[in-house]
Amino acid sequence: MTPSDKKKKIRYSDFIRSQQPTVPAKELNESLETTLSKIRRMYRNGKLMTFREWAEEFGEILDALG
Repeated sequence: MTPSDKKKKIRYSDFIRSQQPTVPAKELNESLETTLSKIRRMYRNGKLMTFREWAEEFGEILDALG
């Protein structure tokens, strides 16, 4: 096997950057922070919910994330 037959090795971080769409880090961070604050607010309000109600609210929050 000659050296030209071998695949070029790339680092994992380079692979991830090439596979993921480019989203500005600031937008992603703000979106994530907003989502986390909504989850905290939902958790701390102390409202008793059935699993279905909780799943619907949590699903809406996650849908807003992206």
